[in-house]
Amino acid sequence: TDIFYFTGIKLSKGKLFIAQRNSILCVDGRYTELAKKNSPFPVKALDDESLRKLFGSSSWKEMQVMGFDTSISFAEHKKLKTFFSQLKKKLKECDFPIQKERAIKDGRELLLIKKSADLLWKGFLHVRKHLKVGITELELAQIFE
Repeated sequence: TDIFYFTGIKLSKGKLFIAQRNSILCVDGRYTELAKKNSPFPVKALDDESLRKLFGSSSWKEMQVMGFDTSISFAEHKKLKTFFSQLKKKLKECDFPIQKERAIKDGRELLLIKKSADLLWKGFLHVRKHLKVGITELELAQIFE
């Protein structure tokens, strides 16, 4: 996910708000301690009251239009639209806004990609030894693991 890309933290529920001068990670209570310890961004609670306070603060108040990633679900879009309309802010669709940023690889990412490719190749060579007529995909997957 984009949140993992920017923070290195795996979350099942969280939002990363990115602005020109500010960025903030909002998470539910299960992830607060982990996020505060590991996030390169300030961390706030992901609940309506905390978000109202955040977007009413001086650093975010001036923003009248909020962009959002169009890959979110319809239900999530509806929730965002309702929330930001209550704050008198408009939503603007952004098709995959982080895609260009993620396309450019730095040295660390390239090293991780190479490491992943090496590991995958070793797995392939191991599985190849077990290929035979009648073996199932599930059996090969178990061998690969």
